[in-house]
Amino acid sequence: MTRIVLALAALALGTFSYAADEEALPYFRQPAISADGATVAFVYAGDIYVAPSAGGRATLLVSHADYDSNPRFSPDGKWLAFTSTRTGTGDVYLIGLEDGGLRRLTHHSSSDTVESWSPDGKWVFFSSNRADLRGNDDIYKVSVDGGTPVPVSRDRFEREYNAAVSPDGATLAFNSNDRVRQWWRNGPVINDATEIWLKSNDPAATDYRQFTTFKGMDSYPMWAPDGAGIYYVCDDGDPRTENIWYKGLDGERRQVTSFADGRVLWPDIAGGEGSIVFERDFGIWILRPGGTPQQIALQAFADERKNPVETSTQTGSVSDFALSPDGKKVAFIVHGEVFAAPAKPDDDASTPNALRVTATPAAEAGIAWCGDSNKLIYTSDRFGAPNLFVYDFVTKEEKRVTEGEVPDFLPTVSPDGKWCAYYHGKDEIRLIKLEGLSEHSFISGFFPTDQLGGQRNYCWSPDSAWVAYCSTDENYFSNLYAKKVHGEGEPVQLTFLPNISSYHPIWSADGRAIYFTTSQYRTENQVMHVDLVPIEQRFSEDQFDDLFEKPKEEGGEAEAEEKEELKVEIVAENIKDRIYREATYGENSWAVGLTPDGKYLLFANNASGLATLWVKGIDPALSSAKSRPRVLLEGRNGFGALQFEKDGKKLWLLDGRTIKSGTIDNRFTPYALRAEMEIDFHAEKMQVFRDAWVKLRDFFYDAEMNNLDWPEVYRDFVPYVRGARSNLD
Repeated sequence: MTRIVLALAALALGTFSYAADEEALPYFRQPAISADGATVAFVYAGDIYVAPSAGGRATLLVSHADYDSNPRFSPDGKWLAFTSTRTGTGDVYLIGLEDGGLRRLTHHSSSDTVESWSPDGKWVFFSSNRADLRGNDDIYKVSVDGGTPVPVSRDRFEREYNAAVSPDGATLAFNSNDRVRQWWRNGPVINDATEIWLKSNDPAATDYRQFTTFKGMDSYPMWAPDGAGIYYVCDDGDPRTENIWYKGLDGERRQVTSFADGRVLWPDIAGGEGSIVFERDFGIWILRPGGTPQQIALQAFADERKNPVETSTQTGSVSDFALSPDGKKVAFIVHGEVFAAPAKPDDDASTPNALRVTATPAAEAGIAWCGDSNKLIYTSDRFGAPNLFVYDFVTKEEKRVTEGEVPDFLPTVSPDGKWCAYYHGKDEIRLIKLEGLSEHSFISGFFPTDQLGGQRNYCWSPDSAWVAYCSTDENYFSNLYAKKVHGEGEPVQLTFLPNISSYHPIWSADGRAIYFTTSQYRTENQVMHVDLVPIEQRFSEDQFDDLFEKPKEEGGEAEAEEKEELKVEIVAENIKDRIYREATYGENSWAVGLTPDGKYLLFANNASGLATLWVKGIDPALSSAKSRPRVLLEGRNGFGALQFEKDGKKLWLLDGRTIKSGTIDNRFTPYALRAEMEIDFHAEKMQVFRDAWVKLRDFFYDAEMNNLDWPEVYRDFVPYVRGARSNLD
């Protein structure tokens, strides 16, 4: 058992003692206080503890492999109500504080969140969205003897929660509106201010009346023991910071605490004695009547909730995949690890275990095959920032290709297999010559692409001589450009759109056009294409004259033309006049891919309410029937990573998190995979925390992070992450 101690010195120094790791600190949450103010309950590691409100060693009261939360003492101090996920998403339970007897009160698939008791101790009030058409919470009460919950306040258009009953049992106070979910917006807001409302504590009553009018956060109502007013959390004042406030029924309003920063969460009031407990700075604080808030010095003991390292067999949940150029192998990423397996396993055999290429708690991403189909290139942030790695399946060796603190991500290998392009930070696309693995600077611009799950907003030309890319200018307009791999020439601007977003360019196989997706701010996505060379006009007379051309002899000039090497050309003159919108079925569509013969466009949208993949003929020679859009697939999570086999007949893609294969004329079938791995919870949680910290660091709208020292924020939070024992922590 791991011992975690919050010492008295922590009140002044903020330090903990952790037997296994001095930097791992516990996170005490969601406090409750008994009516006499003598005992507190709180949540730690998904279990519920009780301790003297003066501090000291806590006793484990409720323990289960699932998550227990939201404790509330009964008025007589004999019971504790709480929410537990042990039977689903969350039901209401009681546990006897004298005999430990456990009683389940609600039985529903929706989450029921315990909030308060009736003063006579006969009812437990909770919020739930079990019967709201819009999915909003309503307020219910359930008898301590069980039975059908009774709705107390159930407006069909409002969210009602944080219920509190007056000491005489006559009036219900509660929160309405949803500002709590946007707690970072301190002070007044234009809409969705969190308000406190009152109504008679009678399910049939409709005498709703607004109690607070501040256009910010007025949350967590708590009746004063004398029933003359309500304590609550508000972010009014100077500075705009969460504090305890009081408002009397006579209209008197005053600030009780004076915190200058931080948060005040999950407060609860002792119904008889009047002390208020709340969560702040990862600990439990108490405000005695007439006193100042103090952190409670607590000691807690917690074992692992489950084996932190477990073996898992994954059969889906693919985040990225790549088909090898020879069409024989598939590489994919599951749970942040790289695997590889045959593309066409033996039909008579069971699904083989995929070869695990990486085995780190770091995030591997962005896989691409090298041209010889024997090597795989991908990124890993095991040394800090994402760097490029190459794995050789012949030698069974991995090699680190790039180094440094600037992230390298989303690599793509050229069609001839000689080069690999990749993002280097947010302002550069670089090249690696795969023979010798030498790095080369290539394109400068602004590429606000997420290194954690972003998409490649660049592509290679079919002759490997150009890279087309989307870059954002100083006006935040995103347009399409192209630059030659060889030579010192400047990039060629291909589009001139006043659009906020352009992304995912796709170069046609004949090299004459690029398809991409673009949109203006708050408008739908549109699929467009730009012709790189002027299109020769063909008239019906020309087509008739073609019928009289002399047939060319076999092996002659016609065959020589077929064997002529493709060479992409871009004619910049008047190119802004050669951009066209593709007619797609429904609005808000985005390009997914092109068939290798250039005859069909694949695009996706949500026109039917589901993520839908469509195919549409774009070759003028196709009949009108083949040109009309038709549905290929429907799913719920979108489509991506589309790739064709070498002969162009079969395509592979990601349908949500499932690899599928098929043809544009046939049904798709899932690719059967089996990936075994060990998952280390403690290593993984550190990776998840770092990923979130990095994403905010790199993409927050304010580069100064609202004047926060972002590395210091990391150092402040990371000890509590180390101490977390479950995903909900």
